[in-house]
Amino acid sequence: MISVKNLSKSYDRISYAVDDISFNVNPGEILILAGESGCGKTTTLKMINRLIEPSSGEIIVNDVNILDLNPVELRRRIGYVFQEIGLFPHMTISENVGIVPKLLGWSRANIKARVDELMELTGLDPDKYAQKMPSELSGGQKQRVGVARALAARPDVMLMDEPFGALDPITRSGIQDEFKNLQTELKLTVIMVTHDMMEALILADHVAIMQEGKIVVMGTPGELMSKAGDAYAERLLHAPRQQSEKLAEILKRGDKK
Repeated sequence: MISVKNLSKSYDRISYAVDDISFNVNPGEILILAGESGCGKTTTLKMINRLIEPSSGEIIVNDVNILDLNPVELRRRIGYVFQEIGLFPHMTISENVGIVPKLLGWSRANIKARVDELMELTGLDPDKYAQKMPSELSGGQKQRVGVARALAARPDVMLMDEPFGALDPITRSGIQDEFKNLQTELKLTVIMVTHDMMEALILADHVAIMQEGKIVVMGTPGELMSKAGDAYAERLLHAPRQQSEKLAEILKRGDKK
C-alpha cells in the first residue's frame, strides 16, 4: 500500500531533517513513527502527501509515485488528521466533515448521506451535532470530527500527526480504542506520528523509532518490548516496560489478598 525508499529531506543541503529512510506499510496496517521532538517523524509524514517536498527518494502509494500526481489531487486521496484538528471555525460540523466531498463535486444528497454516516460512525449523533459550530464541542468531540472529515472521501490511506496528544487521559484512551476498532473495520492503512511510546505500542502493527532523521529500529510492539536492539530505542521503551512491570506486580499482590 505504501512504500518509502531512500527518502531524505534537507533544507540547506548540509544537514538532514530526514536521512535516507525506507519502510513499507501493508494494506490495513498501522505504522507508527515514534521518537523525540525533532527526530524527523512529522517531516516524514508531511512528505507522504507533499505538504513538504522530498529532497530525494521515492514514495509509492497504491502503486503510484506521489510525484506523478498533482499535490492537491494527492491530498484529496489521503486522509489527514492533525493534533490541532484544524476545523474551520466559521463552518458547522456538517460543513466541516463534508468539505472534501464538496470540493470533489459530490451532490448535496450524497454529501449529506456521507456526513450522517461518518458522524454516526464516530459517535456523534448528526441530529444533535450536525449544525453545531466547532466552538460548541469538547476536545474529544472535535477530534472525532477531525477523524470523520479525514474519512469523508473514502480514502484507503490515513496520515495522523499526534492526533490524540491534546486530550485528557480518559478521553484519549477511549478515542484510541474507538479509532482502532474503526481502522480495523474499514481496513484503513495508517501512518501515525506520536512521541508517546505507550500509545505506539498499543495501537501499532509496526513501530519505527526515529532519531536524528534516521529510523534506528523498526518492529512489532512485541519484538520491540522483547528486545529493541538499539540503545536509544531501549531508553524510549524503558518507561512502558517499567509501567508494565509495576502493573503486573500490583495485580500479583492483589491476587494474594
